[in-house]
Amino acid sequence: MCGWGTRQLWCWHIRWDGLWSCLRIKNFICLRMIIDQEKKKAFAFSDFYHIESLDREHEGLDIISMEDFLKREGTTGRLKNSKNSVVKPPKNVVDWNDKNLDPLWDYLRTVGHVKKFDPWSCIAAIPSAEGEEAITDLQNIMEDVKKLPDRDFAGNPIDVSAPAVERLQEMRADRNELCVYDREMQGQRLLHFKQDPDAGHRLLVHFYAFIFFQDWKYDLWTKRFVRDHVRYLDEIMCAAGRIVSKLRKMARKRDEKNKDGHFDTMHIRRGDFAEQYKDTQISAKKLFKKSKRELTPGSILFIATDQSDKKYFKPFSDVYDVVYLSDFKDLISNLNVSYYPMLDQIIASKGRVFFGTYLSTFTGYITRLRGYYATKKSIGWVL
Repeated sequence: MCGWGTRQLWCWHIRWDGLWSCLRIKNFICLRMIIDQEKKKAFAFSDFYHIESLDREHEGLDIISMEDFLKREGTTGRLKNSKNSVVKPPKNVVDWNDKNLDPLWDYLRTVGHVKKFDPWSCIAAIPSAEGEEAITDLQNIMEDVKKLPDRDFAGNPIDVSAPAVERLQEMRADRNELCVYDREMQGQRLLHFKQDPDAGHRLLVHFYAFIFFQDWKYDLWTKRFVRDHVRYLDEIMCAAGRIVSKLRKMARKRDEKNKDGHFDTMHIRRGDFAEQYKDTQISAKKLFKKSKRELTPGSILFIATDQSDKKYFKPFSDVYDVVYLSDFKDLISNLNVSYYPMLDQIIASKGRVFFGTYLSTFTGYITRLRGYYATKKSIGWVL
């Protein structure tokens, strides 16, 4: 993925594995093709998000394909290595669809400026202005934050326009360092954020928990931009809407007093979490006990999960009318299965009450959607 700015080009090496379909490099701005969505296996960001409209509707944002980028910058000799020598793409190839991508990643790391940003130990910080003075000021703010006593922000969030020191303290968590967008980075033609978990290069984090803007107005603009424009395609949203509508009808049928058709939702992550984060794996009985105070016996409970054996949820199905995405396949028969995780997210975000999985970014996005939709009951809990 590439983004063209007035001074720099940013490129991300991104791979979505496991629950999400693997992304291969394809054109982000392209003509629509009539294809069999059920059989499609290779996807670009434009298959999930409104990339074309993002580019078209915002003059300051120019999103191009990797192929266009390599033609514009690579084959023309504009990209150089650390010794200031021109380096062109491997064998001058610009179309890397369905090819081994390792040579391409190596090339981008050779001609691009690569900096290790570890979201667990540092905060990506954007100064309020150019120049060393602004960078020094930002570093000093972090030093001031370290001297402040611990503070509990749960239920007591900082105002969006609060001084930078207060906003930084709120998002700091256990991190003591800033990964500053400094003069060195500002002076580069190409910034490449690589994906290499073994070397500590893994930006698996929500942007709002990692990127700090010293100027609160830029921070607010960025979050609003993502909220208003970076969303799933209409095809995905409409498919989820059909299921939500069906769930509401089911809820009204079960309880005539439930005129709004409220239903409750959960995201229970099992699968790979059993090895990665063993502390998040607890029995269904404990999950039931932790959640029952907020749920109503006999009510509709939609569970988004990667747990294949649904017998695991027997403590819930004994008390609630438990349903899963698989129960609504008749409403999404023409939809590619690679879109199913997105459907789970959207549907779960519409619950009256939501319980998620601790440390899950999937749960995190559901929670963010609930904030966007201004769910009145609650944003949700983690189990």
